[in-house]
Amino acid sequence: MLKMELLSTMEDTNGLLVVLLYEEGNDRTTWATHLTRLLASSFPDIRVCRIEASLAGMSHRFVSEGVPALQVYHRGELVANLVQLHSHIGEDATIAHLMNLLRKNNINLSKNRMLYVGESESDDE
Repeated sequence: MLKMELLSTMEDTNGLLVVLLYEEGNDRTTWATHLTRLLASSFPDIRVCRIEASLAGMSHRFVSEGVPALQVYHRGELVANLVQLHSHIGEDATIAHLMNLLRKNNINLSKNRMLYVGESESDDE
């Protein structure tokens, strides 16, 4: 996914969008991709995508030290920016660890709906 496609996806997403920033050749890319695929299959109402950090125009330092990173957008607004995902949940983390990390960042997921803590139940209907 290229930067312009990501921007378009952000504009078109009314709920939660989870973006994995990765870099080919990074040892943790496979692990982070696996976790985000599990997230996508567990919560089909959440849009999940990935973009290569260098193609998105990220700095060389971010590409070499910051990935994999997870960004979460709610209705186009960045609500979580988890740089060096492995440092937050460990490299042996499971989908449960990722969900706990999201909860700590005020993002609660459920099988039937998504709810960012900053909104009320009626905002999502």
